[in-house]
Amino acid sequence: LPGDLVLARAIAEAPLPFAVKSATPVTLCAFDREQYFQTMAASTETRLGLRDYMFASHNDTNEMLTAIGRQSAVTRMSYLLLSLAARLCQRNRLIQNEIRVPLGQALLADALGLTHAYVNRVLGYMRRRGIVEVERSELRILDLDALRELSEVD
Repeated sequence: LPGDLVLARAIAEAPLPFAVKSATPVTLCAFDREQYFQTMAASTETRLGLRDYMFASHNDTNEMLTAIGRQSAVTRMSYLLLSLAARLCQRNRLIQNEIRVPLGQALLADALGLTHAYVNRVLGYMRRRGIVEVERSELRILDLDALRELSEVD
């Protein structure tokens, strides 16, 4: 998502044991490794801010993995969409009181460990309830409260 820090791990480990694929156009800002270490050594505030970001990111990842591993398909989808919506709202990416997410069904299926057909059924269920709208590869979240109910998140 816009504003995400990608590959903090790359600072300490190169080459990376995985690839990164973007669902949308991106602007990449690469950091020189030596300059990064100098900045971290010189600025306690920057170092602590990055640490807090990384802890929060790690916690979010653990929560998502737990939701994926233990919940129904509808709950998984709801949890993922709520997570994306929260992150987009933090970045002021709310458009006409709707969350727009450039995600196709294949990408959702991969992210949630579901088949493409099952993702289609879950999205159909959510469409009929007026929670989401899907056009091409863009998903619009229309009813965040209903999504919260489905996700079983307080």
